[in-house]
Amino acid sequence: MKKEQAFLISFGGLPLGKHQFQFSVNQQLFEEFDCTEAEDLNAIVVVELEKQETMITFDFSIKGTANLCCDRCCEYYKQPIEGTYSLYIKFGEEYFEESEDVIVIPFKQQQFDFMQLIYEYIVLLLPLKRLHPNDEKKRSTCNKEMIKKLQEFEVQESTDYRWDKLRQLDTE
Repeated sequence: MKKEQAFLISFGGLPLGKHQFQFSVNQQLFEEFDCTEAEDLNAIVVVELEKQETMITFDFSIKGTANLCCDRCCEYYKQPIEGTYSLYIKFGEEYFEESEDVIVIPFKQQQFDFMQLIYEYIVLLLPLKRLHPNDEKKRSTCNKEMIKKLQEFEVQESTDYRWDKLRQLDTE
């Protein structure tokens, strides 16, 4: 993947109206940003551009999978990722980010590199709590040996006699 051209969209010569672009995203994107959040990323990003006189609207649709390390058993599992985002580009004197979804670019700029934004959008689609999905009977699909080992080392809650009187006050 050529970093400078991988996610570049040229809109200068496009007529007003809607246009569609598609990008294949793989693990190289995460490697560009030294990200270890996922392994074996594979996704398709469809970008629908709507060019208007004073601004351009970009609608991103992302769908794919990434291998994530399970927080419970430390084995990798395939996590589906899917989501949509919108970005509005306005024209002005100089570049600045007006808000998280509005960017102002100079009038003379005829293209925009979406590599950073696509990376951020994909990272936002990754779950915070990463666990193997349950099977159809709602049972965990985690590594059973690891779960058994974790249960062996589970700390049993012990009661502290000093708190017993306080607990009684709470129930009265």
